[in-house]
Amino acid sequence: MVMEYRWPTPLKKGIFLKRYQRFLAEIEWEGQTIMAHVPNTGSLLGLLNSGCEALIEQKVSVKKKPSAANKLSWSLKALKSQEGTWVGVDTQVPHYLLKIALTQYPNLIHPHLLDFKTEVPVSSDTRFDGWYRLASGEEGFIEVKNVTLGQMDPTLKIMVAHFPDAPTSRGLKHLKTLMELKSKGYQCQLILMAQRSDVNAFSPSHHIDPQWSAAFYRARHQGIQVKCWSFSVDHHGVTLRNSDIPIK
Repeated sequence: MVMEYRWPTPLKKGIFLKRYQRFLAEIEWEGQTIMAHVPNTGSLLGLLNSGCEALIEQKVSVKKKPSAANKLSWSLKALKSQEGTWVGVDTQVPHYLLKIALTQYPNLIHPHLLDFKTEVPVSSDTRFDGWYRLASGEEGFIEVKNVTLGQMDPTLKIMVAHFPDAPTSRGLKHLKTLMELKSKGYQCQLILMAQRSDVNAFSPSHHIDPQWSAAFYRARHQGIQVKCWSFSVDHHGVTLRNSDIPIK
């Protein structure tokens, strides 16, 4: 069996025109211009190329809530990179993938996993994507990050995944909280989920967010386990390609 998340319905293929107001994108589909929700707060650096192919989801029903996402009947799920690889942009997908890993592929998290929960608060303003207990009684926390940025390393001549694609104070807070929990005796994992199949290594984005990158290396030195998984994306779903991407 291969770990994968299947879209509720197969995605439609369109042409990306432009993004504006952060959460909105114009997509050309079947001769018309439609408005789609962009489920990503990042910059999507390197992906917002007018005329590139896009995968969009048409919602079965639209909830009557005042948010921009629920007012729109379309959602942008993936963009095709200049290298020709589909890149998943929906930041909720890693949460779905973590639940699938915990329930169906627990060895990806830990070989002695006994119990788990998702969306676990650790303070009044911070929650992590997962908590688990091992057969030994040890407990751990998991934070997942969606990775879309990929850049060619001119020396190694391989595509390297990078995070973040924009400065992230929230991401920095998560790393600091993980380090605090680690100092209290908890196991801690940071799982970087690259929704693109063309990456062969991971490196933090020193040139974009030096603070997060420095904290990333401090966290690794402190013993926080960092994993990078890569996934292939198509109109059917998101499929695990490699659960052991090297960290640079």
